[in-house]
Parts: sequence; C-alpha cells; structure tokens
Amino acid sequence: MKDDILNQIKASYQVTTNENTKDDPFALVVDGKALEIALTNDIKDDFLQLTVNCASVICCRVSPKQKALITRLVKKYTGKMTLAIGDGANDVGMIQEADIGIGISVLEQDVSSDICLQFPALYQQGQKGIFFSWKRIIGWMGNGILTSLVISILNVYILSPLAFRKGGQVVDIAHLGVTTYTTIVWTVNCQIALIITHFTWIQHIFIWGSIFSWYIFLLFYGALPPVYSNREYKLLVEAVGPAPMYWIVVLLVVVISLLPYFIYMVIQRSFYPMDDHVIQEMKYGRKVVVDDETWLREKQSSRKATHIGFSARVDAKILYLKDQLHKKRMFIIKSITNSPIRRSITTR
Repeated sequence: MKDDILNQIKASYQVTTNENTKDDPFALVVDGKALEIALTNDIKDDFLQLTVNCASVICCRVSPKQKALITRLVKKYTGKMTLAIGDGANDVGMIQEADIGIGISVLEQDVSSDICLQFPALYQQGQKGIFFSWKRIIGWMGNGILTSLVISILNVYILSPLAFRKGGQVVDIAHLGVTTYTTIVWTVNCQIALIITHFTWIQHIFIWGSIFSWYIFLLFYGALPPVYSNREYKLLVEAVGPAPMYWIVVLLVVVISLLPYFIYMVIQRSFYPMDDHVIQEMKYGRKVVVDDETWLREKQSSRKATHIGFSARVDAKILYLKDQLHKKRMFIIKSITNSPIRRSITTR
C-alpha cells in the first residue's frame, strides 16, 4: 500500500514538472487514509513536493490531528505564511498551527448582526491560552480535590452516627460504599451538565444515561448469587433503595458538592464575564445589549489589533522582501549566464 502511494506520488510529480504540462493547473485530491500514509517520514517529502506543484490540494475525510499536522508541515516545508479557516471544534488544532487562524460561526437571524464583531475577540481566548492556562488547570484540580473531600466527609459524617433503616439498623461498608459512589456519579454528570452551554440529544443520553446505567448495574449485579455479588447481594432492592436516608444523603451531598462551582460560575458571569458569556447571553437570552458596558468593552476588544496579527504582518513583509530579493538574484545570474560576453568566454 505504501509503495503504491509512493509510486503514484512520483508519477504525478513527473507529470506536473513535464515541460508540456508545466503551465497547466493541477489539483490533488487525497482522503484521510491515504494522507495518513503520505505523511509518514519516508514519504512526506515526496508528497509535500507534489503538493506545492499543484494549484490546489483538497484533503477530505481527515481527522483534526491530520488537519493540524498538514498545516504544520506545509508551513515548515515551504517556509511561507499559512492561513487556516475553520468552522468547528475539530478545526481548532489547524487554526492554532497556522500563522493566521480564522474561525467562522453563524448565529440565528433574529440576533443583531453587530454580533459578528465579537468573533475576533472569541478567538483571542484560544490564542492567549485562556482556556488551557495553568491557572485554569490548577483551578479544576482544586475543584476536584474540594469536591472529593466534601463527598467523602459528608457521607461518613452523616451516615455513621445515624440509624440507616427502621429498627436501628446502621450502615456497613457496603451501604457506605454504594451511597458514596452514587453521589460521585451524580456529581460528575451534573458538573458536566453545568459546563455545557448547548445541549443536544446525544449529550442528554450520555449524561443522564450514565446515571441511569449505574442503577441498572446495581440492580443486575445485586441479583447475582451471593457467591458472585458478595456484600452487594440485593443491596439496591432490599437495603439502600427502600431507605429514605439513602436518597436524602445523595441529594444533599450532590447539592453541596456542586455549590462551590455554581457560586463561582454565577459570580464570574455576573461581574467578570468572558467573551463567550456575552455571546451566550445575547444568543440564548435574545438580548441586544449594544449599549451595555460589557458589550462596548468586547466590541473594542474585537477591533483591537492583536500581537499575533501584528507579528503575522511583519513576517509577511519579510517573506515578500526575501522573495523579491531572490527573484532579482536569479534574474541577475540568468542575465550573466546568457550574455554574449559570457558565451564568448565560454567558447574560447
């Protein structure tokens, strides 16, 4: 397979460099599977040599990683400035690899068209590494540690001293373990639900389906003979399920665990909104806040020339001057080579 692709690349390259077809425009079409082979170390140089000889190259059915990789290789191989335009999350890597990255997004017609001015500001968040900064990573780690401590401490503190069921029955390790893990399942999925700003039916299935599948697992696992299920034998049906304390603890612990992030989210959106928060408010709240202070700040931010754009313009000018200098050098060499004096000296 690899040899066949290499032979095709070499044959196509010969066609593009042939004197009879040298001035004809060629287009190259390659799919994701062929691109995966073409970008291997022993073929990629030949492949890139062919691509630069083509007027256009169409890559179809490629992965986000391949999009970013081809952008990086073309930039490195040609030494020229690259522009990447994408309209989805799978284009983020490609946009970040390019010298100039442009993201396209379309909102509903009934929202003010001035909203389009916000998109440059939105993509500055990715360029500045706001979403993947150490501050944000450490914040999520701290949120995870805090949540785990709240879940474990509250479950032990509430369940240990109290009767779990009527008749004075107290919890054992199986009751405590199932209750704790149930609160973990609920907390994790509810945390995801809080982060998501646009729900689809797939997200609903996976988030709420994950919680539902946990109870299905408890039901079927508890139905196995005690030799297999051990302490969990009919645990949901006969032990934790009928106990009101189980459901009260799950509800209480999940609410308290989510409370710190919920408070943080409310404060941030109310007093320190980011660019995407403003857009979401306008999109889902159907608000046109052109006179709002936050809107004016973001509007100015979207029009501000970024450092990346400035550096790109400088690089473009340098590349242009280098290209002009190279053309003049080649013209001089060609003129000297073809001059009558040079030919006479060579003849003698």
